[in-house]
Amino acid sequence: MAEREIAEVVEELESLGIKLTVTPRLDGSLRLNCWRMMEAWHHSVRIKEILAEHVESSPARAAEIADFINRRSMPTLAPSMPTETEPSQAPAAKGAAKREAAKSKRGK
Repeated sequence: MAEREIAEVVEELESLGIKLTVTPRLDGSLRLNCWRMMEAWHHSVRIKEILAEHVESSPARAAEIADFINRRSMPTLAPSMPTETEPSQAPAAKGAAKREAAKSKRGK
C-alpha cells in the first residue's frame, strides 16, 4: 500500500471517531491499537467495514498502518534543544571529573 493510501485510510478512521496508536512489542514489531471515541458509535458500521478491509484481513497492511502511525507520532528535536555540551551541562562534567580525581587519589 502506498503511503498516500495509508494516510487516507487513517484520516478517514480519525474523521469517524477512531484514534490509532501503536505499542512496541518485545520482538520489535508494533501493535496497532484502535480506540473508539464518543462520536464513533454513530459511524460503527463504516468503521467495521474499514477495519475489516484494511486491518483484520491483512496483517501486512495492519503492520504498514502501524508503522505509519509510529513515524507520524515520533517526536522530533526542536531547533533549540542542545546537540552538544553546553554550559548548562558543564556542572555535570565537572562533577564527573571530581569523582574521577577522588577515585584516583584513593587508589594511590
